[in-house]
Amino acid sequence: MTLMTLTKAIASLAATGLLAGCNGMARDPAVVAVANPGSNAPSIQDAGTSPSRAGDEDAAARLSVSFMLAGTGGEVLVSLFADADSWQANEPLRGLSRAADSARIEVTLEDLPPGTYAIKAFHDVNGNGKLDTNLIGVPTEPYGFSNGQAGRFGPPSFEAASFILEGEAHQDIGLT
Repeated sequence: MTLMTLTKAIASLAATGLLAGCNGMARDPAVVAVANPGSNAPSIQDAGTSPSRAGDEDAAARLSVSFMLAGTGGEVLVSLFADADSWQANEPLRGLSRAADSARIEVTLEDLPPGTYAIKAFHDVNGNGKLDTNLIGVPTEPYGFSNGQAGRFGPPSFEAASFILEGEAHQDIGLT
């Protein structure tokens, strides 16, 4: 691979918004934080552009997500997607943030309709609300996806990162 090809691929990674769906969130009462012992109450938020969740009142699905962090400080931003189109467009069904106050944190999303979902997340180490990148667009803050998927010159496909949620489920995501 030539340097020009690599540079174009990395620029494409930045342009596709690897984790853009994690930015710009508003509150959601259906998201519950599981606080770590001795930690301050976390900040939990929902994506302001959430699609209608018709039938949510009958939903019983619950998703817990654990994150392993290399360090503390800042916050972890998480986006939950319900289909390939919203994944590609970076339009999450729900988004949330949680203070990164320990090496392992957990969040829980409740009242989700049973279905197929995928997660994008990153550790906003400096707390500026966005995934920082270097001059050629490579992320400089830790990020990760559901199912332990890793992107190669961009995020993995929705299909690769997706999982089925019925009743209760758990995802462990390492942010690297």
